Parts: sequence; C-alpha cells; structure tokens
Amino acid sequence: MQIKVTYFDIEAVAEKLRLALCMTNTPFEDERVTFPDWQKMKPTVKYNQLPVLEVDGEKMYQSSAQLRFLGKLGDGSLYPQVGIHTVHRRFTCISIPCFREPRLMLAPAAPRTFEV
Repeated sequence: MQIKVTYFDIEAVAEKLRLALCMTNTPFEDERVTFPDWQKMKPTVKYNQLPVLEVDGEKMYQSSAQLRFLGKLGDGSLYPQVGIHTVHRRFTCISIPCFREPRLMLAPAAPRTFEV
C-alpha cells in the first residue's frame, strides 16, 4: 500500500495523520507544501483545502475521515472495533478540533480511567 500525506510544512491538522502512520509503523510519503506553492496548487485540490491523503492513487479528503482510516492500519489498535476503548478513541478523534477552536467546547470533561 502506497500512502502519501500532502500538507503544509507545519504541525497542524495533518500532524495527527503523520503520528497515526508512525505509530502503526506504516511507511508513507510526507509531501510538504510551501505557502507560495499552495496558491498554484489550491485550484486543483478538491474543496480547495488540505490535507490530502492519497492511498494507492486514490485521494481522500477531510482529516477526521482520514484519521479514522489510518487508525485501522497496522494492528488496528488506534481504532479498535469493540469495547470501551472504541468510545475513548472516537471521542479523542472527534474532540481534537475542540482544542484548536475553544468556541466548539461545550463543557470541560474530567479525566477518567476505565478498567476492562
């Protein structure tokens, strides 16, 4: 499987994609786009936005969907299919934008530990 992540040379939205790939030991190409190059590239990209995740030539958009896909690679431990861990992983994936935009946070959640 050939995977390529295309994003700016900053740690932002695509960083969670890069981390998921590293954590599952999945080899990937990390294409970093400069801001001047982005102006030329933008009209050619669906939704006029990055990141773009390319898997075997097929392009995928929307970072939340990309992260769910990547979490299932390797042994699947980043996105388990059953149990309480599934809820925690999905909440973490969904809540990441809340940390970037505080206006999206409804109420702070207390840390909790569950034993299975």
